[in-house]
Amino acid sequence: MRMVSMAWVLLAVLLAGCTARVTPPKVEIETAAPVVVEVGKRSGNGGFCPPGQRKQGNC
Repeated sequence: MRMVSMAWVLLAVLLAGCTARVTPPKVEIETAAPVVVEVGKRSGNGGFCPPGQRKQGNC
């Protein structure tokens, strides 16, 4: 009788382990538009121009 009880317990433990299921979450990554920074000489667009550069004709 003790062996039959142990067999039922073992069967229950094995079947309980088989019913577990883990589903990973879905991850979506969105990328934004890249940021563009322009560094260089501005010419004649109404921006700041130092007095010495204006006299030399660089603005």
